[in-house]
Amino acid sequence: MKVSVSLVVFALTACVALAAEKNWKIETDADWRQNRVLSENIHVEEGMAHSTSLASSYTSIVKSFPKRRKAKSLTFRQTDIWDNWKEIPKVGVPEMRDAPVFVPVKKGEYWLLARHKNYGRAKDGGYHAWRSADMKNWIHQGQVSNFRERWVTTAEY
Repeated sequence: MKVSVSLVVFALTACVALAAEKNWKIETDADWRQNRVLSENIHVEEGMAHSTSLASSYTSIVKSFPKRRKAKSLTFRQTDIWDNWKEIPKVGVPEMRDAPVFVPVKKGEYWLLARHKNYGRAKDGGYHAWRSADMKNWIHQGQVSNFRERWVTTAEY
C-alpha cells in the first residue's frame, strides 16, 4: 500500500574522496539506481528519496579498488527543500510554561509538550501535551508526566 505523503528519507548527494584516486560521487538519480544493491519501498526522483511505505530501506554497493585504501572524507549534504517552511507566529497556548518541546509527527499532526501553568507543584504539575492540525488551534490532551519528571528537553516520535 502506497503512503499518500512522501517522506524525505535523505538528501541524495554523497561524495567519497579517496587518497590518490578520483572522487567517487553519487549525485544523480541514475547514479543512485546504478549503485543500489537493494532498496525497499523507496522511489528516487529529482535527487530525492521518497518513502512509499511506513518502512523503507536503501543499501548501496561497497566501492572496491584493486589496492587497499582509506576514504579521505565522506560528505552527505542536506537538501535545500527542507528550507521551504513558512513561519507561524506564536505557536503554542497561553497555559504553557517552562521549556516547550515541539514534536512534528507528520503534516497535519503536531504536538507540544510543556508544563501547564494551572498545575504548579500539584500531582498534575508535570508536563502536559497539546495536539494541533494547523499549529494555531491546540487541544489539551492531558498530563504526560508527574511533577517529579517535570523537565523535558527533547522528544522523539
